[in-house]
Amino acid sequence: MEMIRDIWMITLGVLFLALIVIAAIYRKDLENHPEMGTIFMILGFISTFVFFGGIFIYLGSALARSILGLFT
Repeated sequence: MEMIRDIWMITLGVLFLALIVIAAIYRKDLENHPEMGTIFMILGFISTFVFFGGIFIYLGSALARSILGLFT
């Protein structure tokens, strides 16, 4: 479970890095390329989903560990 959480967090970091790189490249061209706003929105949605998914996986694994600890 720890590995799954770590993969989620690494994916989040890569998505934010991609968002920053795209923003740096197309910062001055957003008026000419309005589709880049859509890409920013999609990347923001995915990274938010990954972030909260990682938090819920972490909390779920901690809860499962504590519940299973009661029976051992």
